[in-house]
Amino acid sequence: MNHDPADNARLLLPGPRTLWWTVAALAICLPLGLLLARGMADQPPTAAAIDFETRKLNLVWRLTRATLLTEPGGTSSAAESRQAGRKLYEETRLGHQEAIKQLYERALESEATTAKPVSPRTANATELVIAHALATEQDKLARELFARQDNPSADLRVAMSSATELADPPTPEQKRKLLAASETAASSRYGEAWSPFTRDRIRARLHITAGRLDRSREVHGRLHASEDTVLSIARTLWLALLFAGLFGLFSCVAIAVRALARPAGSGPRLGWLRARYPGLGNQKAYHPDLLVPVLGFASWLVGYLLAGTLVSLMPAARAPGGLAVLFQSTAGVMLAWAVISAFSRVDPPIDAARFLGGSEVGAWRASTASLWSYCALLPLMLPAILISQALGGGEPEGHPVVEMLIDGPEAIQLAALGLAVVVVTPIGEELLFRGFLYRALRQRLGVGRALAITSALFALLHMAPTQLVPYAMLGLVFGLVFEWVGSLWAAIILHGLWNAVVFAGIVLVALS
Repeated sequence: MNHDPADNARLLLPGPRTLWWTVAALAICLPLGLLLARGMADQPPTAAAIDFETRKLNLVWRLTRATLLTEPGGTSSAAESRQAGRKLYEETRLGHQEAIKQLYERALESEATTAKPVSPRTANATELVIAHALATEQDKLARELFARQDNPSADLRVAMSSATELADPPTPEQKRKLLAASETAASSRYGEAWSPFTRDRIRARLHITAGRLDRSREVHGRLHASEDTVLSIARTLWLALLFAGLFGLFSCVAIAVRALARPAGSGPRLGWLRARYPGLGNQKAYHPDLLVPVLGFASWLVGYLLAGTLVSLMPAARAPGGLAVLFQSTAGVMLAWAVISAFSRVDPPIDAARFLGGSEVGAWRASTASLWSYCALLPLMLPAILISQALGGGEPEGHPVVEMLIDGPEAIQLAALGLAVVVVTPIGEELLFRGFLYRALRQRLGVGRALAITSALFALLHMAPTQLVPYAMLGLVFGLVFEWVGSLWAAIILHGLWNAVVFAGIVLVALS
């Protein structure tokens, strides 16, 4: 690398140096400030956010029901197991009903301040919650919530026929209405704004109530075909995360015990752990001037926002999707890279970021540290999430990725979105936050302050005010892994793995 550690000269830029600092500060603070202020305004969740929350409740209900109400064999122990499972299932229904009530109140708040939907594919937020209650057999609660609706849609009025208290047997008038509701539910346009699971569950219930058992069996066939795949993937993902979290917790406890049991005077308590990888050590940053990473960070934000503005100005038949996100992410990274390359005295500056050629640890060896760190991260994130929920972070929150997935993107859009989230974004964010900004701050302020500042910036950049604590924890762990391993690949792989699991969970919920 062409960098002399003794070279402490500042950048020679045209005009006053304070002007460049002002430009960089404005390019960072204005976009972040505007986006953060918009989130801090406590805006109600959009219909898409409510829809996503109902789909999560759908999936949890399906998993709970399939697990607790599975019919085992005919032995006495199996009968006791069924009874215990049903008792536990009834207990979980109380928590489910409370979650529905809370979501309905949030939906009311959303509808009070947003325009009514104009598209047949867009439902009122409250209607989504009531439809979910019907799909999950919460008939009494559905009737209570439906009574609060001012102007329910025709689809919802038809759906409520399955929850109407009927005479036994139903009167001829009731029978006629049920048959009409069954015919309406069979239409391909019925319940377009609801999730596929909710729509088919209500259809099946209406057909059964009307005595159309053949149609009910057809709908249930579709449900079971998708349920086998969805629930298998959900169970596999959940079990994998559970075992990874338990392994990470055990590893953290073992490390703490070994460190506390280390005899005094035998060196650092975590010396044996730090010795596994070279770490960053005392190597200087790629350039002694802090203005370089700051300008790079500002360029990244400006590039991302300019690309987003360009996409919004282009004529399109539908809202921007995964390809637009991929374009924005790539544009931000490329502009930041151009600015840093122009100012850095290392050629190429990517070497100094410990990404390519700048570390003794290759990508393969760094991946083992990333996998272990991911397991250790899972139990660390639990208290961060609990703190966030205690501070009001459990409310549904609108997010562009969620809205894209709810809208049912095409395969190419979904693939582009996954590429942006799992590959491009981790590389770009880790290059800027850990590779450049953290190393420059570390050289001046030390490890602790550099970790705190970059973690705070990382949390603010995600524009999710109710999730600041979890994002700050993620930024802290990414920085610690980079410091421990000494290769940016470790932080990139860990970041990509975290994003991949979260993205897979969101896709599973949204498209199930």
